[in-house]
Amino acid sequence: MSETCDPRVLFEHLSKLISFPTISSESNLELIDYVEELLQEHGFRTRRFFNRDGNKANLVASIGPEDPGGVLLSGHTDVVPVKGQKWNTDPFNLSPIGENWFGRGTSDMKGFLAVVLCEIKALDLTKLHSPLHLVLTYDEEVGCLGALELTTALREDSLLDSLANCRFAVIGEPTNGKIVNRHKGIEVFRTSFEGVPAHSSQTSLGLNAIEWCSRFIDKIPELIPMEKDSGFDPPLSTWNLGKIQGGNAINIIAQHCCLDWEVRSLPSQDPAALNEGIEQSLRKLCETDRPGLQTQHRSLVRVPAFHSELEKSELEFLKTTFDSPDAEAVCFATEAGILQDLGIPSFVCGPGSIRQAHQPDEHVSERELTSYAISLHKLIQSTLMG
Repeated sequence: MSETCDPRVLFEHLSKLISFPTISSESNLELIDYVEELLQEHGFRTRRFFNRDGNKANLVASIGPEDPGGVLLSGHTDVVPVKGQKWNTDPFNLSPIGENWFGRGTSDMKGFLAVVLCEIKALDLTKLHSPLHLVLTYDEEVGCLGALELTTALREDSLLDSLANCRFAVIGEPTNGKIVNRHKGIEVFRTSFEGVPAHSSQTSLGLNAIEWCSRFIDKIPELIPMEKDSGFDPPLSTWNLGKIQGGNAINIIAQHCCLDWEVRSLPSQDPAALNEGIEQSLRKLCETDRPGLQTQHRSLVRVPAFHSELEKSELEFLKTTFDSPDAEAVCFATEAGILQDLGIPSFVCGPGSIRQAHQPDEHVSERELTSYAISLHKLIQSTLMG
């Protein structure tokens, strides 16, 4: 048995994973086929949970005794698009240049999955005294849709009992190998406005939906809670206007306008209160002296904020294992809060940097991956074999 995974095997796995163009708009089933076959060869019990169209699947795999406890390793299989980005390498062909390995998903987050597959080969899994679970999801990049649907399925499945009794879950998002125990939540909204069309020279006859959308945008800063948490950078909840569409022609008063936007909230804040504030603001707009204005507001995606429920002693053990002196807070969202809602104490820790995620020429260093592999090896041996 190797002390930890062989870098050549690590490169082989990552190369294969990168070759699957699992952009969120595409199927992930070829990647799932590849991973599931490898896991079954090593004795894992596997189950797939398909989306409604049957072209994507979450994979849950377990090995070891079917007892409470154990460790869950979690990651998503999808990546963001490369269209419109200027790459100097083929994004779906792993390219080693110097000490870095380039390709879409190397950092976010197929590097983590490659380490897991490499470690599975390096470890003597017959010595497990507690179960090892692996959960792979789809569509994380577009709102953690796979994880949310998986939790719904698991609540009606006996498999949940086994997973919910895990000692903890490791979500392998890129954190430079550091422990993350808090992150912001994200909610994506669509707010639309319906006005009254008219000739642009007859402004008294029309009601411009774009104008009223802009008035709502002006009020958004008043709706966002202003409390601070110095553990985050920035320390406040943030909002972003992502996309706006409205109007048909320059000489027609715009009848329609649609705004897609997001809020990233601190773990201490209540998403329901935010939504109520938005709805109240829209009602006030409609109560103006300009009859005919109609609005519609809905939440497209909500990913919960995360504040780890790990006990202090457990967190100290993990910080030592991963050589992470302090637990950190991050502003990007992960599936950690979703898993924790299932009753699984969780933390985020993976190889690679979030600064590389979603960028052209995304890369991760061989050193980062092998260093993370050593820590993961130590974690599994000390918790499941010690």
